[in-house]
Amino acid sequence: MNRFMEQFMKSGYKLTRPRRLLLERLEDLDRPFTAEELYEMMNREGIGRATVFRTLKLLLDIGILVRVHLEEGCQHYQLAAGLPGEDHHHDRIICRFCGKITDLDECPMRNDVAAIAKRSGYRLQGHHLDLYGICSRCDADNQKSH
Repeated sequence: MNRFMEQFMKSGYKLTRPRRLLLERLEDLDRPFTAEELYEMMNREGIGRATVFRTLKLLLDIGILVRVHLEEGCQHYQLAAGLPGEDHHHDRIICRFCGKITDLDECPMRNDVAAIAKRSGYRLQGHHLDLYGICSRCDADNQKSH
């Protein structure tokens, strides 16, 4: 987590007590979360809604958090796999039952994305690919119940 706090300060922002607490709580989350879930967690720490939502937007802008588009439609967030400028990938596979997210080691669409960008005349700055399925644990649990 220290690297996320360092990135926060390198971006020119003060690491206030509420922001530090929020980053510490994010480290404990092993699944995507909604803004409302984050607020409810931080409200128990005495941190208000406006502070949580402003900090959430700031963490997205800095690149510490990424949006996760789950099938249920509500925006979810999670810590980025790495920091801006690091070699990290945002493509992932997501379990539709438990929400477990696994980052893909490599992009299966890398060549196709580059070709699309070239044909379109764009200088590509990023992309993400989300695959949905059922993780092995949920699949095994589902098989047991049938």
